[in-house]
Amino acid sequence: MRRSIQFLLLACLLAICARAQTTVTATIVDPNGNAYANGTGSAYSVVASGQASITIAPSTLSAFGAYSAVMAAGSYVFTFCSAPTLLGVPVTTPAPKQVCFSSAPIAVSGGSQNITSQLSPAEIGPPLTVPVLTTNTFPVFENCVPDQTGNSFPQVTSLTNYFYSHWEFVFNTTTYIDCTVYIQTAAAGATIVVDVASADSTAGHTANIQTCDALIPASGGNFQVGALTCATAELFTTTSTAYSRTSLIFNVQSTLTNGGILIVKIGTSPTGTAPTADILIYPHFLL
Repeated sequence: MRRSIQFLLLACLLAICARAQTTVTATIVDPNGNAYANGTGSAYSVVASGQASITIAPSTLSAFGAYSAVMAAGSYVFTFCSAPTLLGVPVTTPAPKQVCFSSAPIAVSGGSQNITSQLSPAEIGPPLTVPVLTTNTFPVFENCVPDQTGNSFPQVTSLTNYFYSHWEFVFNTTTYIDCTVYIQTAAAGATIVVDVASADSTAGHTANIQTCDALIPASGGNFQVGALTCATAELFTTTSTAYSRTSLIFNVQSTLTNGGILIVKIGTSPTGTAPTADILIYPHFLL
């Protein structure tokens, strides 16, 4: 009877041990101290021949490279990978490439265990490619000038707690401004964003807005650019709120080159029922 009780107690202890789990944590950084932000970590158990291996599914690292996973006690090989790309950040270097490395077998036991110090520097992959922010991503328009008719002009409007500096087009009139922008580093897909507003608070009044452009190349370029190429006109429509902002996006028509100067014409022309107040224009160039 006593042996039966001892056997049952031993079996219970073995079952409890088998179910014992360890929370494994680590902070993953490259040799330069850059975190594997939003990367992944996984593991598989190292077992004797003929036994089944346990795979710990990949989990996402934090923005600071922190790893956490729960697993049974045993010996594991850990694999960590950096994020393949870093989205939403303008870069002048190529997009970061994914870097992965695997550890030597690490014994896991206890309620919690941090394995950061057990990851050999020799195991950790090469330094990550860290994006470099560029100040040329959003160059600004320069030398904006009105047309010769006097129907376009710079203006400042006093709004609540804010003086709104902008270009102003006389409503129900065809007019434009000319601007230039220096292209330090060319890129495909450049756009011109034109923020449009009006003091008109009657909804449904409309005007066409359009951009046209041409490029003066860096070498042998001529300021006599000839004809401009125009993007498709877009419609500005007033709302029942005065100074309501409308953002219109136009693709640059010219093929940009390093060191070139892009000439941009931003204009308006009547269509439908015209606004009853001048059209306020604020242009942005996105490279």
